[in-house]
Amino acid sequence: MKKFLSVLLSIMLLLSCVSSLFAFTAQAASGSCGDNVTWDYKESTRTLTISGTGDMDNYRNLQSNSGATPITSAPWKDYMSAMKTIVISNGVTSIGSYAFCGARELNKLTIADTVKSIGSHAFDSSTDGSLFGFKLTIPNSVTSIGSYAFFNCLGLQKVTIPGSVTNIGSYAFCLNNLNNVIIENGVKSIDTAAFSSCHGLSSVSIPDSVTTIGDMAFWSCTSLESVTVPDSVTSIGEEAFSHCRDLKRIYIGNHVKSIGDKAFDKCVSLTDIALPNSVTSLGRYAFNLCVSLKTVILPAGIANIAIGTFHLVPTAKELQDLQDDRSVSTEGMVEIILAHPNGSLTNVYCAGGQLYINQNNEELRNANIVYNAVAAVPHNVTLNARQTASLSPEIIAAPGASYTVKYESSKTWVAKVNEQGDVTGGKRGTAVITCTATNAHGVSVATTGTVTVDYTVLQWFIAILLFGWLWF
Repeated sequence: MKKFLSVLLSIMLLLSCVSSLFAFTAQAASGSCGDNVTWDYKESTRTLTISGTGDMDNYRNLQSNSGATPITSAPWKDYMSAMKTIVISNGVTSIGSYAFCGARELNKLTIADTVKSIGSHAFDSSTDGSLFGFKLTIPNSVTSIGSYAFFNCLGLQKVTIPGSVTNIGSYAFCLNNLNNVIIENGVKSIDTAAFSSCHGLSSVSIPDSVTTIGDMAFWSCTSLESVTVPDSVTSIGEEAFSHCRDLKRIYIGNHVKSIGDKAFDKCVSLTDIALPNSVTSLGRYAFNLCVSLKTVILPAGIANIAIGTFHLVPTAKELQDLQDDRSVSTEGMVEIILAHPNGSLTNVYCAGGQLYINQNNEELRNANIVYNAVAAVPHNVTLNARQTASLSPEIIAAPGASYTVKYESSKTWVAKVNEQGDVTGGKRGTAVITCTATNAHGVSVATTGTVTVDYTVLQWFIAILLFGWLWF
């Protein structure tokens, strides 16, 4: 009998321990993460939910190795490697620093429209590269995106940044596989390296609200082909577009005053550049090793070109470095191809009457430099069929210079242009408008812009009614 009671007591004690263990485990899957904010993790769905009102706590990085994936000090740190979904519920007003860094399996993120700020390193190294297709829409309530907030999120391919955000923090989206970035009107500054090394990004639209493009903002965006810097921007930072090896065309708005050192360093596909009249400062090595560059248009305010600004003929070592560039490890990436490894500038058109050229600056000494030239740089335009708009070219010329401007369309059935530069949309498509400016001495400079024509919803409807039967 005593033996039976002893065994029974042992079993009851064991069951009590097991029950306590399960109770502890359940308790460990929820808790507080702010004065009025709580967290709850469901292992069955691998979902973390943040609920309550007010700000989340900020956390720190427990990783001692600076080069390794960060480890959050948040109470849910033991679940980070398995977490697939994060829900920031209505009422929460901030996402804490380092809160969700290292969530490599994350493939769904919901942020309530009460959140006002996203802390530094909040999602650092979240979403693994195998989880392609991760899309992020940041709500209109957010006004601040901290530095490194989405750094090294390799699965992130699309992001929409609302106009409520005043500045995009340093390295905020650096080292991502972004191929689609929408920056809405209202954003004022793109900080240091904000989109650096986003190798899948082929184009970006910078809104008219942006005034500053920071150092290395788009550094090594190797697929970036065209950029329009709006008239609102006053400065382009150092190395802002450096190593953008597919960049062929860039329009620089007519309020940019300074272009930083190495701003377009090693943009090996860039063929021509027109600097607006507003530019007075051109950084050292600004167009270093832009080996395909053939035509440069300089405003009257540029009187001195530093050595190396147009260093275009690479040394044997520089050529090898360009060809061996392995900044992108994506499988199947096309190896860099230099169209003109031994090329040099053909024409430099200077609106002013004087330009100091250092004797060591071989690129400019070998170029055909035309002083008191004039150029008209047209904007790119998007129209609906039968809609009319003005190209509004910026005229780059010395003060008081006389000139004439002529326009020509490559596809008149897509877009027609008159003598005043008014363009009218025709059929759907894209046409190149050539704008030729000629000064009083008969020297002409031709530059181009594009006009893209599409149909309105009503025009599409009519077209389908009239011609839709041809599809069947």
